[in-house]
Amino acid sequence: HVSAFHRWDVRSAFVGAAPPMQWLVERVFPYGVPGMLAAMGDAGKSMLLLDLALKVAGIADESRWGGGAVLARGGVAFVTSEDDASEVHRRIESLDPDRRRVLLPHLCSVVPLPSAGGAMPLIVKGVKGPEEGPKLKALRKHLARIPDLRLIVFDPLSSFAHVDVNADPVAGAYLCTLLANIATELNASVLVAHHMRKSAVPIDSPEAARDAIRGTTALVDGLRAVYALWADADQRGKPGTRFKGAVVKANGPASRYVRAYERDAASGLLVDRTEDVANERDAARERVDDAIVELVRQCQLEGRPITRTGARGVYTVGRNASAALGQISRTVVEAHVDRLVKAGFLVIGTGQDGRDLGCLYASQA
Repeated sequence: HVSAFHRWDVRSAFVGAAPPMQWLVERVFPYGVPGMLAAMGDAGKSMLLLDLALKVAGIADESRWGGGAVLARGGVAFVTSEDDASEVHRRIESLDPDRRRVLLPHLCSVVPLPSAGGAMPLIVKGVKGPEEGPKLKALRKHLARIPDLRLIVFDPLSSFAHVDVNADPVAGAYLCTLLANIATELNASVLVAHHMRKSAVPIDSPEAARDAIRGTTALVDGLRAVYALWADADQRGKPGTRFKGAVVKANGPASRYVRAYERDAASGLLVDRTEDVANERDAARERVDDAIVELVRQCQLEGRPITRTGARGVYTVGRNASAALGQISRTVVEAHVDRLVKAGFLVIGTGQDGRDLGCLYASQA
């Protein structure tokens, strides 16, 4: 008698080269599995997912989302329970003012449930626990008719679960398994939008963002990939306009780089400005570096000693002498000095016996 386990014998079932990883969005969302976009209310989850839907349907030859290339192209089914047809129309128009969508090579269906028959729960409370919703079988049939289906979106998750997936780990695990089954059955990625808890302490890392996602750990752990958005600490006087985002959970290779977003005033879409912010940061660092080297050189010419720290330290002297240095902390200034010394732009003076005198000099190189 041969056990069913023999089918998965590593000597025969997993020989040869392993199949390459497939991506919906490269190094962000794997293809053909369930995932989540999580953020606090009014962050712009729906707009970002609509933007992704249009890109998967082929609105442009090359598209990026969340820092990765959108690799999957094909049909999209986007089901929203919060927006009616008029609101969906306005959102799509703001994303696509040139109306390139009329020439999409693939179907991109955005179904506003308030205008299309009302609620459509994926799971409901049954006699023995959570079970499939009454309309799910019909929904699966409709989804299966979409040519080259690549992406299914449910926005937001809470509206499609008529059980408490946030408090009940059994319900959370059941829902994740159901989403995985839909993804496998239809060979498509399934993404859900979900909320994050309000926190008394500002979120300052991907780890903190993951912890702030509403629900039991079963909800996040049961999905293959989770991307989170959180408010940037520096809103530059315009609250709700600047966010950070990153993959906070992944089963497999993924980019964990924290990206910077800024809300577009015209469309309301969060636009990836990571490269711009990095360039601004590099430029600001160079301004500080230049100010420090110039300060040390000037003190050197005037015969006034200047040191790394102390009463004659760069921070103490520089905060009154340079606008660039007067706006940053002592710790940051001293970190700049250490890096400039290590790079050879500044030199620490030594006595004849090699003893560190603590004075700084600008390199002549």
